[in-house]
Parts: sequence; structure tokens; C-alpha cells
Amino acid sequence: TLETAPEFTRQQLTRIRDTAQKGMTDVRRSMKKLRPDAMEKLPFQEAIAGMTRDYAEASGMDVVLDVQQWPSNLREDQEDVIYRVLQESLTNAHRHGGAKHVRITIGERGGTLGIRIADDGTGCLEVTPGFGLRHMQERLYLLHGTVEYRSANGFIVEVKVPLSGGGGAHD
Repeated sequence: TLETAPEFTRQQLTRIRDTAQKGMTDVRRSMKKLRPDAMEKLPFQEAIAGMTRDYAEASGMDVVLDVQQWPSNLREDQEDVIYRVLQESLTNAHRHGGAKHVRITIGERGGTLGIRIADDGTGCLEVTPGFGLRHMQERLYLLHGTVEYRSANGFIVEVKVPLSGGGGAHD
């Protein structure tokens, strides 16, 4: 219709844009409602410590949480993504790697939050990202963050999240 009815096409594109914007607003509202219960009730650091402790008890893994420096100004969307990344990494270490020990190192350097999750599980010769790893990448993309993973005497996940730059999501 662009060639034959340009005005009609413009109107349709405006409707499509408006619908897409409303859809994004709905998705963001829904994601906010999916916030982990612990995150609603506890300060972020306590929620992370509790989640890792609970996971260690339930799985039998030895989980060490080594916080070298914790940023004081995390936004809620950053907290949610970090919580889910740690949760997914622990689940993968236990379920796929059969890990006995996991070390989570968290620190801030030069305006970037770095997180390293290293386990002593079986690792793998070739990493094939499943739903969990892809979901991690998608969540971190919204924060302009990155995730890298590799197999090395177990499995290592390294996450970087920039802490400056205002708003979170790519639009």
C-alpha cells in the first residue's frame, strides 16, 4: 500500500507503532510483577545471600559468595537481572554440571559491576546455549551488559553490567 495508498500506509504505521509501544509498556509492567518474592521483602544484598544459602542447602553444593565491593546505587531492573543470572547459574551448575562447589565473585571496577560464577562441575566440550543462557543474554542486553561463558575445569560464567548511563532498557 506504500505505492498505491501512502496516506493509508502512514496511518497504519502510526497504529502499529502505538500498539507496539503499548505492548512494551505492558511487558515492562508484567516483568515488574514477576519480581522474586525475596526481592520485595529484603534488601538486595540480603536477598542474594539468602538465595545462595538456600540453594546450597537444597542442592548440597558448597556455594561461596565473595562480595569484594558492592555498588550502592543499583536500580531495581539491575537488581532483578543480577538475581536471576545468579539463580540460573546455580541451577545450571547443579543440574547440568553436577558441581560440588561454586564460587560467586562480585565486584565493581571502573563503573562496571563484574560477576564471576565458577563451578567445579563436569563442564562441556562445546557450549550450546539453551533457554537459560539465552535468557541471561537477553536480560543483560536490556542493561547494556554482557555475559561470557566457557568450560575450564568446570564451568565459568562472567557477567559485566555498566553502572552508569541512566535508563536501562534498549527501546
